[in-house]
Amino acid sequence: MTVDELPARTLAVAITQLETAPSFRRVNEVDAYQVVDRTRWTTSRGDAMVALPGDWMLNDGDHRWSVAAAVFSVQYGATDGGRWLKRGLIRAIELGAAMTVPTLEGPASALPGDWLARNVGGSDEIWPISSTIFRRAFVRVDDNTAN
Repeated sequence: MTVDELPARTLAVAITQLETAPSFRRVNEVDAYQVVDRTRWTTSRGDAMVALPGDWMLNDGDHRWSVAAAVFSVQYGATDGGRWLKRGLIRAIELGAAMTVPTLEGPASALPGDWLARNVGGSDEIWPISSTIFRRAFVRVDDNTAN
């Protein structure tokens, strides 16, 4: 295996591990608005991302991100306070190596200690979550409630 193959192989192994990874629920509400025009935005790590018309921009007070319209309609619900809460669960694993993760919005950087996530029962989309955000925003749930 060449050095160039290592990140792809590491990502492939991580994706496979998501199938049996523990389940987590997001616990904090977010502000959200639907994007009208193609919108470029940058992650906290400097990754250039794109939200398409109809996608949603979310903000939890510390960072912002976009969610594809089809994913948002299934995974998020409005709260009584006019904010939004992720209703669906994710499966996630802690990463042991740096890698670039292909997301719906563009390639995103992940560092060792960050988490790789996928919606339970949803699309095959994967995305990295920084360790700081993951610890603050997600709690582990009993796997018997995840299916």
